Amino acid sequence: MSHTKQELRKFRAIFNKFDGNGDGTLSHDEFRSVLDAAGYCLSESDLQTCKLHLREWDKMKDDSHR
Repeated sequence: MSHTKQELRKFRAIFNKFDGNGDGTLSHDEFRSVLDAAGYCLSESDLQTCKLHLREWDKMKDDSHR
């Protein structure tokens, strides 16, 4: 899936609203804030599972660029 520059700027602006300390990553609490704002009320267990899947996806994405 390819995104336009305008879409990427919009995604970055939204991300930056939740990246409270500006380090370019989302902490556990920042990630929970994203999900809460999107209307997802996950249990702690479901949140951990979601984060695990995201880490796996990030790793697969990183490996595909090597």
